[in-house]
Amino acid sequence: MRDIVEYSGPDRVDTTVIEQADKNVHAHSDVFLKVCTHSIEQFLQKLDKLTKQVEDPSCEELSQLLEPIYDMRVLGTSFNYPLISLVGNHCEKFIQNCEKQGTVNTSQVKTLHAFISALDFITTNKVTGSGGPQGKGLLKNLTDVIQGKAESFVPPTPKQDPNIVSQEKLNGLLNNKHH
Repeated sequence: MRDIVEYSGPDRVDTTVIEQADKNVHAHSDVFLKVCTHSIEQFLQKLDKLTKQVEDPSCEELSQLLEPIYDMRVLGTSFNYPLISLVGNHCEKFIQNCEKQGTVNTSQVKTLHAFISALDFITTNKVTGSGGPQGKGLLKNLTDVIQGKAESFVPPTPKQDPNIVSQEKLNGLLNNKHH
């Protein structure tokens, strides 16, 4: 909001108005979570279709996975779900890297399932903000799948060590790893 308002002159908006606008947006987060649930279902349907033809997927089929992720990614931070935006952004990058390769193998399908399971966990458990220890555990468990240390995404436990992984480490891993 701060980027689109004027702080001086006749149309001046002060921080109180901006804070109220943010509260109003956050008040509709349940609607956003319903959109996320629908997007996750769409993604899983498209991934299932792609998985059935994993030997010869077309770039068009991979591109269809981007649509539901985009809807969640662009709105996550606006509704105080920055982890949705972060995970969605990296999922998009992963899909785009798969598109460049022109094929999808079973390891990449597992990673795609891990991304969508992480997004489902965030929406189901309403993990807002950075998620605290739960958010860090989520990023650690997702990173484990990406690095091949785990076969599938495991939801974090509330007591998981919060110092295991950071968003920066996940960013570095995903930006440097060639899929």
